[in-house]
Amino acid sequence: MAPAGDDLARLRAIVAEVTYWSSNSLQWSEPHALGLDETRIAELDEAWVPVRTPDGSGVLMWANSD
Repeated sequence: MAPAGDDLARLRAIVAEVTYWSSNSLQWSEPHALGLDETRIAELDEAWVPVRTPDGSGVLMWANSD
């Protein structure tokens, strides 16, 4: 079941705190906040969170979700 209401808002905020470093070879690199990919929210699971990055779709995973 996908999160809703306060849970969804809290998940958005948590994901936005994760820094993703986007780079173009060795010419430049800069930090970006990740975004929750709500178009793929059905894929969300305990330790699998779909995200948006400057480079495209991605996934946040936790090593131990017990």
